[in-house]
Amino acid sequence: MIRRNIDVWSHLFAQKNANKIIASCKAAGTKSRFNTDIYKNEYLGYLGESIFSQWLDENNIEYKWQRDRFGESDDYDFLINDKKVDVKTNSRRLPIDNLKDNFQLLLHADQVGVHAHVCFWICVVGQVTIAEVGYLVGCMSSGRAAN
Repeated sequence: MIRRNIDVWSHLFAQKNANKIIASCKAAGTKSRFNTDIYKNEYLGYLGESIFSQWLDENNIEYKWQRDRFGESDDYDFLINDKKVDVKTNSRRLPIDNLKDNFQLLLHADQVGVHAHVCFWICVVGQVTIAEVGYLVGCMSSGRAAN
């Protein structure tokens, strides 16, 4: 598990993109199919992607990021070595000491996208829009990553 401090630029990126999604949803008259807070979900997803991209940059890993797709369904977030990578982000109000031991409970194989080769999981601790800490918890392969 890798601890990451969340910077203001990540929050600004998440806010800007979540606002675009909300405006698009309002214009189309759509609501969340999960009956949840769309803004918080979108914000959290973009925040996780920003955290992940910074980690990739710091580790000199080349990637392509699909960060400018609005109103379209996508089947992955990043391309790394021609492999599709999906980033899943969750939030916890309190730090969980044994995330590693509970990983299978928190992210099961059904959450790995049908189209993605690998899924990385990010956990943001605290209130999403002001969170200061995130964790790169781990990853799962769809079984096609070696192809």
